[in-house]
Amino acid sequence: MRRQALSRLLPACGLTWGLGHIAFPQPTAQPGSVPVEKAIAPVPGKRSVTVKVGQRGELRVDGKPVLPLFAWLQPIGNFDFLKSLGLNTFMAEGAREGETTQQFLDALQTRKLWGIIHARADNYPLKSHPALLTWMFGDEPDLPLRLSYTSPVKTPKDEQGHSNLWWEAESPQATNFLRENWMNVESDRLSGGHWLSTSANSLPAEGAYQAQYRVEVPATADYHLWVREFGKAWGSPSWWRFDAKEWQHTPRDLKTLESESVGKNLSVGWHPYGAARLTEGTHTFEIKVDESRTLGRPDAVAEQDFLFSFDAFLLTTGDQPPLSPDQPERPRLSPDEIRRQYEAIKEVDATHPVYLNLTSAFYKQFAKYDDDTYRAFCRATDLVGYDMYPVTGWGRPDWVPLIAPVTKKLRELAPLRVPVWAILECSTKLQWVSQDYLDRLGHSKGATATELRAMVWMALLNGAKAIGYFPHRRDPYKQCEISDELQTEMKRTNRQLVDLTPVILGPDTGDSVTVEGIRGGPVEYAVKRAENEVRTYLFLVNSTTHEAETRVRLAKSKALLDLDTNERMPVGAEGVALSFAPLQVRLFVLQ
Repeated sequence: MRRQALSRLLPACGLTWGLGHIAFPQPTAQPGSVPVEKAIAPVPGKRSVTVKVGQRGELRVDGKPVLPLFAWLQPIGNFDFLKSLGLNTFMAEGAREGETTQQFLDALQTRKLWGIIHARADNYPLKSHPALLTWMFGDEPDLPLRLSYTSPVKTPKDEQGHSNLWWEAESPQATNFLRENWMNVESDRLSGGHWLSTSANSLPAEGAYQAQYRVEVPATADYHLWVREFGKAWGSPSWWRFDAKEWQHTPRDLKTLESESVGKNLSVGWHPYGAARLTEGTHTFEIKVDESRTLGRPDAVAEQDFLFSFDAFLLTTGDQPPLSPDQPERPRLSPDEIRRQYEAIKEVDATHPVYLNLTSAFYKQFAKYDDDTYRAFCRATDLVGYDMYPVTGWGRPDWVPLIAPVTKKLRELAPLRVPVWAILECSTKLQWVSQDYLDRLGHSKGATATELRAMVWMALLNGAKAIGYFPHRRDPYKQCEISDELQTEMKRTNRQLVDLTPVILGPDTGDSVTVEGIRGGPVEYAVKRAENEVRTYLFLVNSTTHEAETRVRLAKSKALLDLDTNERMPVGAEGVALSFAPLQVRLFVLQ
């Protein structure tokens, strides 16, 4: 059997979001009955508030604890619907064109909801708005910095003495390419930011799409021709030649080197075209396309579908492919820049904390940088959080249990003074996973109620002090689309979070309960009580997709009262065995 240490599973510090002084069970003459007091939550009034982090990491508004349950980037028109699901806070203004930050906060104040807005100069005059809960930085500064593509070779000669000639495909001397097409994108990963492309279902009157270039060869030599273009696996084969000589053909299975994305369903990479003996001086280079595109493999060819894009050409006397040198990834904004922004914000307003949202790349499975980088991010803010969407973001329902260790990892990285928040999925679909794949997974409308409820409690029991929901849908885009199943679950779970806020934000009392694993698991748990109250609560969640069983022993109490079923379970000297379905949450009050 495995004994789980409360100190490991529930760090004592971190920011807790809540609705404030609300219901918790009171003694009653009827066994099994758990009456709940009416919630009294701090809500926006007519004056500005001071928001601080309490000694246990709870967010306090004018001294009163708050457990915000929030949605990301929603227009005013969605406030009432999301409030009906139990949300009390909205993060990020500007979801709809024309809606000002003032209107955003005013609409929240009218509905007695809290707002979190970007810390920037044009928002600073609103620092005393009654509905302002916290400021926020720009989203996910730890995303990798995307550098503009630059030529990996020096012209006209490199350090090894190789002659090199580079020219841009989008600047031909003459062409009949159809420049206006869906592939005609701009990207900082294209040389010069553009390429020359065509997408068509027929050939032009000339019988082929052609482009002609005049090039100045620096020295007489044998050259290798490299072309940076859309890959032949899905594009059309091409023909090329110098000075009206015999056309050379590029096969459909031509290997792509250093492929990278430049847009949706678009990539670019280097291709070895062949060799040519050229004399010093001016030459004419031509390229043409007259064949339909490839459909993923050389023997699969589309009917009358011509698809191609050219980015750059290179002639080199060197024998190595023109690959970019390896560069360590670095965040698009450094921790030092976040620290600088933080200090500037505090000069304007010291009465509201600032929130920093990160990706989940601090966790080993998704790691891009070392722990010290993320520790520096966490030191540069008052509040820190992350977002992770296992089902709709990754197509991996089996990764739902990762919410527990991911939350725990961020809690370990952040200073004790900096609380941790988690933003979870409630959307029906995101852009990274196709609807067909979700259908095949049995998740046609996104995460299930069981999965979402488990994610919420795994986050809370591993140190999260706020729960955010991401309801945006992609393909087609909707700012909020939540399945009926999740709407029902969000109402239930958020109502319980409201009722249990004083307990969730209260002190730990782990010495009164022992939880031992019998099979499966791990089962995360916390033993809590409300401040200045004696009644003790036990919260558990099976953080696996398999069944589990634990044994619970009570040092002082005699029974467990299930807050979901109202069932009273006597607990003797040997304790009581609790069974868990996959990802099941069980909530008890000790009697």
